[in-house]
Amino acid sequence: MTLIGPAYLRLGSPGTVFSDDLTAITQTAPAPVVLPGINRDFSDTPKRGHAVTITGVQRDLTAGTLWRYLWDNVGDEDVAILWSSLADGDVYFQGVVTSLPDPSVGGQANQHGTFDVTLTLVSRPTIVAAPA
Repeated sequence: MTLIGPAYLRLGSPGTVFSDDLTAITQTAPAPVVLPGINRDFSDTPKRGHAVTITGVQRDLTAGTLWRYLWDNVGDEDVAILWSSLADGDVYFQGVVTSLPDPSVGGQANQHGTFDVTLTLVSRPTIVAAPA
């Protein structure tokens, strides 16, 4: 298994790049709201509910790795994030993570040495052309 993942990930501000610790990034968006007025802006798509699931390589809490970053910063709120996957081509997305999850909860390394962590976003992500 290669450690260089088909994705780009930067967490924090100004940010640390963890692209080499990734194997995948997927985005999820909330389902449209059918009840009118449920959002503050009365839109049909909620601002909360967007999330990014990252599959990273667990490397025994080695300094400078994504696994170690999550352990050291668990619970941090309003963390800036910039990411892209191979499927996105040259399009990058940026957003704000609500809070960093505990990587040991739902993130135990599997037999392939990778783990999945879902990062909940404060609002829908913004498209940017290239890494800032």
